[in-house]
Amino acid sequence: MKSQLLQLREQHENQVEELRKTCEHKQQWITIRHDKSAVGCGSLYGCVVVTCCNCGTQKIIWELDSKEQKTVKKQLTRQGFKDERLDCSADYDWELRNPNMET
Repeated sequence: MKSQLLQLREQHENQVEELRKTCEHKQQWITIRHDKSAVGCGSLYGCVVVTCCNCGTQKIIWELDSKEQKTVKKQLTRQGFKDERLDCSADYDWELRNPNMET
């Protein structure tokens, strides 16, 4: 028998998974940010993180130079870059903040 807390966590994860499956990923919900935290730790340029602030789905693109970083579009599908990691998810609440969604 599972504890009540484990049951609640499982229910929450199922709801989040369902939201991600049904989310429309509208352009106004999507943000693009440049993460330079990996520079010097195995990466020369850092990465570009594309996030749907509605459901928390992310795509991370590695190994783009400064010029290529500017060509990333607000979409969570593959864009043809060499190292695109799809189906990632936001870990922190600040990653879900989007001024276009604030009321």
